[in-house]
Amino acid sequence: MGLKNFGLVPDDLVQRIRAKFLECVSADQEDSFYSEDIEKITNEDWYIKRFVIAAYKNETEALDKLVDTMKWRKSIKLRETADNYFPADYYDVGVMFPYEADVHGDASLWVRVAAVRKFGEFTETGKRFMIHRLFKVDEAAGPQGYALVIDFTGAGTNAIQNLDLLHHFITTLHHRFPAGVNYCLNYQIPWILKTVWGAVQYWVPEKRRDIIQFSYRDDLFKYFHLSHVPSYLGGDCKRSWKDKPENCPTTFEFGLYELGLTEEVVTKTIADYEAFRDSQIVKLDQGEYC
Repeated sequence: MGLKNFGLVPDDLVQRIRAKFLECVSADQEDSFYSEDIEKITNEDWYIKRFVIAAYKNETEALDKLVDTMKWRKSIKLRETADNYFPADYYDVGVMFPYEADVHGDASLWVRVAAVRKFGEFTETGKRFMIHRLFKVDEAAGPQGYALVIDFTGAGTNAIQNLDLLHHFITTLHHRFPAGVNYCLNYQIPWILKTVWGAVQYWVPEKRRDIIQFSYRDDLFKYFHLSHVPSYLGGDCKRSWKDKPENCPTTFEFGLYELGLTEEVVTKTIADYEAFRDSQIVKLDQGEYC
């Protein structure tokens, strides 16, 4: 949840954790953290409060989570990864995208389960792409929080084979970006996935499951104005959910030069992706499952 959904986080607790964190950032450890993160923790209470919330106000646990996460951010090059680091196909498939505000005026991040798919040697990059998108929305929203929409439109039994990717995303969200989501809206879950998704809810800690909500068909418009819903779901928004930055590499270039794969492996992966795109994504984009 965003900070606005929680009770008071004691200022003295925040100050103690801040002081102890800065002690950790000694001269020989400073390279383990981003200077931007050190500055934000020094000046912005939200960066500390979210981990206090995640640790249920346990000071030691909150500090450990904060330090570990800030080191993790540096280790995966979170801040230095440019939007156009990722291949254009990652944006074109529309697996995850920031979109218009909900009825409360809060930002939103959408996940299209039907577009979640593992592609061999590119799978880890796919995970990294999802975390990159999450980071951008989370950073911009700050303590205001944002809505997370998990859209099951068009998702069938194949989605079960890729639930581990969703698991990775949700656990990363909980542990590395705590207290940012105001609510998680699960939209259009097909009956065949209800039992599976019921188990998936246990990825979210019990005390946080009240943020999970469900919506079907016209219920979506209780959360988002029609003008803020993408057209593939019957909305009137003209903004593309596939917006991408300039100068993205092609999948072939990325696989060859960034991942160091052979031309044969990259070509096969691209063929698999194109078959998936043509059989699944095109129909999804055209609203055939709406």
